[in-house]
Amino acid sequence: MKRISVVTILVLMGLIAACAPAAAAPAEEAPAAEAPAEEAPAADAAVPVPPSKKVAWVASNIANEFTTGMAAHAEAVGKEHGWEVTVFNPDSDLSKQISRLENAASQGYAAIIFDPVAYDGMTAVVEEMTTNYDIPVITLHGSCSAQDLLTAFVAINIQEGGRLKMEQVAKDLNGKGDIAIMTGTEGQTTAIFITDGYYEVLPNYPDINVVFTGAGNWNADDATPLAENWLSSGKNLDAIVCNNDGMALGVRAVLQAAGLTGQIKLYGLDATPEGRKAIRDGSMDASIWVDSYAEFVAAFDIIDAYYAGEPFEKEVMIAPTLVTKDNIDQLFPDDAK
Repeated sequence: MKRISVVTILVLMGLIAACAPAAAAPAEEAPAAEAPAEEAPAADAAVPVPPSKKVAWVASNIANEFTTGMAAHAEAVGKEHGWEVTVFNPDSDLSKQISRLENAASQGYAAIIFDPVAYDGMTAVVEEMTTNYDIPVITLHGSCSAQDLLTAFVAINIQEGGRLKMEQVAKDLNGKGDIAIMTGTEGQTTAIFITDGYYEVLPNYPDINVVFTGAGNWNADDATPLAENWLSSGKNLDAIVCNNDGMALGVRAVLQAAGLTGQIKLYGLDATPEGRKAIRDGSMDASIWVDSYAEFVAAFDIIDAYYAGEPFEKEVMIAPTLVTKDNIDQLFPDDAK
């Protein structure tokens, strides 16, 4: 700005010395309109400055192989992007998760990524985080009723995963049979969306009957007694369809103990390492690959863009993949190494 002013003065002095008409002076000052262009970097003042290099991953739980893997992926991807990740585990307790979120926001974390324990009950804490702190707040894997207030939402399209899996169930059963559906934690969006996917497909197969439904809470410990109760009921079962591999592996143990492996088909979701082993040995029929590593890459790309003042997608949906014995070696060739 000062350089432009000095040049302008020198030009004016030269004009006066040459006896140019005084009216010409404003014409020479026209370039002064370019001054704001010199101040364009001032727009950078609106770009948020991260309060730290810390990012919080507030899980819904760390109760099984998949959610443990999610925590590891959060830390690994965060490190690749230059962030230090702290993992918080509320054990599927909504009040604990809200407390963890409030603490992370008030303790100077530069971003918060969380998988909501429940769809409802999150509005107040999301409003607090997004109103009082200039940091990105992102839901990952699951969603909540306050989605519109969030910086972004990243997830696998698990409803499509539910559809893919139920189509495979129908194929394996030749379109008829009795099945049980084991969901995750009641009220959690991940469980809701997966199960909704099932029920979008089932009307196309009127000869498939759902004889049991129940919540296995994402873990083998809760899945085991539930499966035992189903088997002891005396009702026919042709397949048990679980919302994740953790529960399916618990059910597998029950089927093995009862000598029913292969007689009752079994389905999971996540395609965890143990789930993939079960598909290979024939004790589980199919799963859905939920690539949580890709979810975290998308989330940290958003965080980086936020602090760079660059545009980013507010909703990122990643496609799921059906995993069966027919394609597992192509999808996971390194498993055998």
